[in-house]
Amino acid sequence: MKNIFKFIIYSSAVLTICFGSFMKAQAFESSANIVVDATGYEHKIKDKPDRIISLNTSCDEILLNLVDDSRIVAICTNSTDPNMSFVVERASKFLTRLPLRTNCEIILGLQPDLVLFPAGGPREMVDSLRDLGVNVFVVRASNNIQSIKEKIKEISIVVGEEQKGKIILQEMNQRLYEAKQFIDNNKLSPKVVLGFTFAGAYGNVNGLFHDICVHAGVINGAAEMGLKMGERLSAEQVIKVNPDIVLLPTWSHHKNNNPHKFKDDFINNEPYKNLKAVRTNNVYLLDEKYRGCGSHYVVDGIIKLHKIAYFNDKLE
Repeated sequence: MKNIFKFIIYSSAVLTICFGSFMKAQAFESSANIVVDATGYEHKIKDKPDRIISLNTSCDEILLNLVDDSRIVAICTNSTDPNMSFVVERASKFLTRLPLRTNCEIILGLQPDLVLFPAGGPREMVDSLRDLGVNVFVVRASNNIQSIKEKIKEISIVVGEEQKGKIILQEMNQRLYEAKQFIDNNKLSPKVVLGFTFAGAYGNVNGLFHDICVHAGVINGAAEMGLKMGERLSAEQVIKVNPDIVLLPTWSHHKNNNPHKFKDDFINNEPYKNLKAVRTNNVYLLDEKYRGCGSHYVVDGIIKLHKIAYFNDKLE
């Protein structure tokens, strides 16, 4: 009888442990194994994807540091453009490079098990791909350094390389720390920077360029004027900012936009001739990858901007 009693107690204990383990496993599956993308779509992570397509340069920059090339079937066309990308050499090795607005049938024909799609891309394309049964993860836009870190973490989980993602974040944090130490130790008088696209001055306080300026130890003139998202500064406001440094674009969606002509026109624009940046010859063309990088390479943008402002790291 005693032996039977012991057996019952032992069996109950085993069942309790097993049930507890099962519940923990279920809890893990329902939280850590589910990632919600920018559209609110829940992605349940099962197996590591081995046919990945990325349609965004910053996603490429992260992805190429997370997975082996053999797991990537296509990357973004812009990743081979030195004005846009920090991974040009490696990206050039891929034979299949796609623009964002690629025909859905072409993507389907590549038989991807994961497509990384930028939040700023056309939503109808996402819907069409999902209707075709394609697994699409819409990656959030990066509005500041913290959101870039969150992006790296999410992508690393989605591709099944969370540990590698942690390593990238550790290295990024170390570089950010070293950059801050260098900038703080110099204790330089802040200079006012004003960035332009071909459409005009930009840089609202909630945007990535503003956060790059903050980390680089410069003042974002557009934010000082209270610029809001989607707005551009008027010529009168540009004159009021009177920036120490002006940064002009090297890239545009429209091929007819010529950066060198844009720079000449800016310098010779009558209202701008008395700007401090024009008078001191501090008007530069700055590659897009430094102005708005949405990956861990954003640290390079911070360092570049600081050197331009304070160490005569002159561009053309």
